[in-house]
Amino acid sequence: MDLVSNFVEHKVEYLEIQKLAIGQRLPKLTISVGEHNAKSSMVAVSASTRQWRVPLSLAVALLNETNANTHLVFEIFFMGKDGFPAAQHSQRSLLVRKASQGFRFDAWWRFVKLSELDSRYVINGVVKFICGLIILRNHNEPIAVPPPNLGNQLGIMVGSANGSDISFSVDGEMFHAHWAVLTACSPVFHAEFFGGMAEGSISCVTLDEPVRHAG
Repeated sequence: MDLVSNFVEHKVEYLEIQKLAIGQRLPKLTISVGEHNAKSSMVAVSASTRQWRVPLSLAVALLNETNANTHLVFEIFFMGKDGFPAAQHSQRSLLVRKASQGFRFDAWWRFVKLSELDSRYVINGVVKFICGLIILRNHNEPIAVPPPNLGNQLGIMVGSANGSDISFSVDGEMFHAHWAVLTACSPVFHAEFFGGMAEGSISCVTLDEPVRHAG
């Protein structure tokens, strides 16, 4: 299983969050992950910032789909005043929910209160949070096997000198062949190469005169 990820740091002026009117959103954050070309958009929504304790909401949507063998994980967490990720306001989603428009998404209503932002996460007037997108690709799916075509493959092998292990010299002209094919097709060759005729150890058979059929 392959794992590809991308984590993006996002900084927002706390004053800008306080100025949001009802229903207004913070700027969207887009995350792209490697060759999979998967993108996620993070949106923080304020229900009302005129009241100090009203919470912010968070939504994330995948902007383009991936194949069925790819699993996605979205993560978000705030950076605390101590410089470490905060465990309390963090979320992780497998992005399995689908909207009516067909895209995958997730949402957290009442994600964090403004008062919590101020007391725990505002550093020099700035709130810092990290968004990450992780892609897991499963390689355990069955491998497509082409239909058998043994006859054609043997024909190609017989007609090619590549990999030949026995030769016939006829009137100075060399013909290359394969032991396995000859012995499988002819009991005469099988007896000559592997039987009591004791020709099994040679790599070249010399025929002094070509065989001619009477007309």
